Amino acid sequence: MKQYRSWARLAVALLWLAAAAGCGQAVGGSAREGRVMISVAASEALGAQGGGAQPELVPESYLFSGSGPAGQQFSLSSADGSVTVQHLASGEWSIVVEALNRDQAVVLAGQTVVLVAPFESLTVDIALEPLPGSGALQVSALWDKELTVEPQATVTLRCPSGATQTHTLAPTADGGAAHTIGQLPAGPYRVSVELLDKGQPVAGKAVALRVLHGLTVSAAARFEDLNKVGRAVPVAAESFTLAWDAPAGHSPAHYRLYYRGRGQYHWMPLQEIAAQAEPQFTVTRDVLDFGIWELAVSAVATDGTESALHSSMADDAQPVSGWYVQWSGP
Repeated sequence: MKQYRSWARLAVALLWLAAAAGCGQAVGGSAREGRVMISVAASEALGAQGGGAQPELVPESYLFSGSGPAGQQFSLSSADGSVTVQHLASGEWSIVVEALNRDQAVVLAGQTVVLVAPFESLTVDIALEPLPGSGALQVSALWDKELTVEPQATVTLRCPSGATQTHTLAPTADGGAAHTIGQLPAGPYRVSVELLDKGQPVAGKAVALRVLHGLTVSAAARFEDLNKVGRAVPVAAESFTLAWDAPAGHSPAHYRLYYRGRGQYHWMPLQEIAAQAEPQFTVTRDVLDFGIWELAVSAVATDGTESALHSSMADDAQPVSGWYVQWSGP
């Protein structure tokens, strides 16, 4: 009987040890792990230019990576800027988040260090900021060259330091101008593009944007309305006659007349006129309605090549420099 009790006590003791050993295995395994829920905090850089984030700055995806105890690592990607990392060993973890734009270039980044404890669910918000370094800025300007005589486009930058610098844009084949400025310190800039004609400002635009490390960002200015007030030529009649000079040294096959509404950008065809020694055309209600119109003419060679348009808004137009017709009828 005593022997039985001894074995019984031994059996209970063994069961207790086995239970204790089981608890020790849990602590050494998943019980010493935690998890971290990581999300991206809103970056002030995304609204830096006041009109919404510039395209190069908009994140398309995020890369989350971390390194922890004993060289352990993780790497996860997300489209919405948040991930949950499971089964992290307890201890200190260094976490890095990178935001990639549509071209898969890293434009924003942030990092932090957290302490993961057993059984813990940790929430972390990481603020992302643009990368330090330098980048480039490509500036372009486009306008209706028929409205200018001696155009010149310039760009003035207000740098993050507060200093300013001005550059002249070079003419391009499409009738505009462009210039690329390299080795600019990354950061927010105020970009002001100005169009001059014969040295006088006729249009301008300004935008705030951010130069990004390792990238070339763009600023494009399209000037559709130049500051050429022009003068109205009132016509209170059923028709009016346009006349123009034949091109010196050329014998065109015919001419093309164009019209557009006052302040509009695109020209519309009005009429084709055979070549004459003193070319002219009478505009009637058969081809154009009453209204406020700008007019232009081009010369077409025998091989079909068309000259640039010469418009009524040109500085050398007659009867006044830069005019438009205000046709109201009788």
